[in-house]
Amino acid sequence: MSYTKTTWVNGSAPPISAANLQNIEDGIETLDDEKAPLASPTFTGTVTVPVGLTGVLRADTGVVSVGTVAVANGGTGATDAATARINLGVGVTSIFLPAEAAYLPVTNPAGLVEEVGATVYAGHSHLTFDDTTSEHAVWRVPVPDYDGGNIVVTAYSKIGATPAGAVTLQYNILTIGLATSEAFDAAVTVDTNINISHSLNTTELLTDIMIASATIDPANVAADDLLVIELSRDVASDNLVGDGELVGILISYVRS
Repeated sequence: MSYTKTTWVNGSAPPISAANLQNIEDGIETLDDEKAPLASPTFTGTVTVPVGLTGVLRADTGVVSVGTVAVANGGTGATDAATARINLGVGVTSIFLPAEAAYLPVTNPAGLVEEVGATVYAGHSHLTFDDTTSEHAVWRVPVPDYDGGNIVVTAYSKIGATPAGAVTLQYNILTIGLATSEAFDAAVTVDTNINISHSLNTTELLTDIMIASATIDPANVAADDLLVIELSRDVASDNLVGDGELVGILISYVRS
């Protein structure tokens, strides 16, 4: 039933009638009905969880009722039915360890060089690993919420001279984890038998940065340990002539 607006005139009695009052009541009832909550939307598509995150598709409160989780490279995903939401609370922690943060052991240490650049921001530090002796650099770093699984180690390197042909620059990765009350000064790193290898050729310039990664699953590092990680040049396997120059390493792991 449509409602006809009443025209009110000063000094005149209001034209109140049963029909007008009924129309007003009908309008109030309609407004009340419109305030009722709408049914929750239903999801029927695909949710893509970003790299490194854990996605859980849940569906019992009506926010998301059906669907699937497509997980990008390196992530994990599942469907569930408890809170009707996608939980992205678990992610990846990345920690950069620069050359100048390394401890250089007494025996066969890598060299530390500080380069003065053409501009204020072009200067940098790097570690030099020569091609005849397996030289070493060590970092000690807390790994909060480490889940005890894989750690991705990424090396950022330079070269001292452009290669004459296709060659490799390779580092061995050694680790140990220190828990509460373990002797700090007696820790001995263990070879993970995993290497980081840079593939180089005649196009590499002295000013180029080279990036290579390797994934380790160190059995001697537990959740929340103090991670001791060592890189040494694998002079027995690589064939780059001259120094390998390491600007730093990045470690990445999934938080528990």
